[in-house]
Amino acid sequence: MLHPVFTVGLPLFLCAAAVSDLRHRSIPNLLTGGMAVIGVVLCLTGSGVVGVGPALLAGVVALVIGVLLQVARLIGGGDAKLFAALAIWIGPRGSVDAVLATAIAGGVLALFFLRRFSPVGGTVETQSALPLMSRLQLDEGRDFERVPYGVAVAAGGLWVWFSHLEIPGGWS
Repeated sequence: MLHPVFTVGLPLFLCAAAVSDLRHRSIPNLLTGGMAVIGVVLCLTGSGVVGVGPALLAGVVALVIGVLLQVARLIGGGDAKLFAALAIWIGPRGSVDAVLATAIAGGVLALFFLRRFSPVGGTVETQSALPLMSRLQLDEGRDFERVPYGVAVAAGGLWVWFSHLEIPGGWS
């Protein structure tokens, strides 16, 4: 059985990051930092899904890859930090699953944004607005048309979290 902090805390962190990215196109450092620290504490106390060594290795590898993707302007810095914090919680094996789930969720999200925004006369105009999305996306700043990829990272993390809840003893 997984620790209650894992079963409740991880989805709360991921949902908070997704909402923040949708509304503001940024994920606060306090959120990703807190998520990473709590993940390390869980691993140190033996309550995580993996030991502290594999958790930190997964986090560092995820951060390095995320920074490279950020430098290539494929994702934002908050997205990279969110995935690194997630990797600490779910370890190397869970991170591989999360990468695949995040890629699928990111593709669906990108298709939504391609359909939703179209360039007209050098500006971006909304083609159709879903009522739920219009309520969530309150801040229409200069980055409003950018895909909030933190939502895809959160979806990938939630997929891994949900698909592994019932495994006794966590992941190996």
